[in-house]
Amino acid sequence: MAINWRQEDPAAQAAKAAQEAARQRDEENFAVALDRTRPDTPICTITLLLANIVMTLVLFAMGGLRDTLDFQVYRTLGAIQVQDVLGGEYWRLLSAAFLHFGFFHLLFNMWALWDIGSITERLFGSVSYALIYLAGAAMGGVGSVLINADHVVSAGASGAIFGLCGALGAFLLRFEDAVPKHAQKRLWWSVGGLVVYSLLQGFTHPGIDNAAHIGGLLGGACAGFLLATPLESAVPPARETRRWVIGAGGAALVLLLLRGITPAGGRGARPSRAQNPHIETSGSKK
Repeated sequence: MAINWRQEDPAAQAAKAAQEAARQRDEENFAVALDRTRPDTPICTITLLLANIVMTLVLFAMGGLRDTLDFQVYRTLGAIQVQDVLGGEYWRLLSAAFLHFGFFHLLFNMWALWDIGSITERLFGSVSYALIYLAGAAMGGVGSVLINADHVVSAGASGAIFGLCGALGAFLLRFEDAVPKHAQKRLWWSVGGLVVYSLLQGFTHPGIDNAAHIGGLLGGACAGFLLATPLESAVPPARETRRWVIGAGGAALVLLLLRGITPAGGRGARPSRAQNPHIETSGSKK
């Protein structure tokens, strides 16, 4: 039996070697830029992970995570129910992002937070990252309030995590040349895979809050577009001030939106379990 061994053309070998050298050079430049102007350790992501774990332990200690979920415990600790938020308890838009319906819900969201959050924090810096996370959480909560029925109790970090996905996408679009092509491809697959999987789960399974997912994604994308800065230089004080101004302006817009959809009469204008005993409370994961 004859075997034909075809040697690769030297010119093709040289082209591949040049491409590999360029890829490695881009990687090194990207790493140097990150190390020079961004935090080495994603301290904010780690802090958020610990905060979510602590709140889950508090839920368990208060009896909210026993054989059946105690939704009253969730409401006490800050979960979203439409009548509460429209009654003026706007803080629930953020507190609900630290509560989870069980350990699997927590595990999935914390894996996603670490996977997406660690690189997003390095690209944006810890201050902008924290503002983006809160923007995603708040807009996710607004989505829940706009879409969910009055009896639904909504909680979970995925609105905030979708906000990080939106911000990461905004950074890649604004500063396409700052991230090596192969790294961009990997990041787009990570973000796209998480977003598509979660939305499909929400559309095909009851009890998953896609309104929070979409609200968080849009809120994070807007915040990310406004807060993204090039990697070549450290953030100047003027831009740091701008970040806080943007954050305060975003919070004001959320409050104005909620005031706009609050019925006349506030809490009393919304049906509650006390007013209608036939309303059954149910949970919605986000």
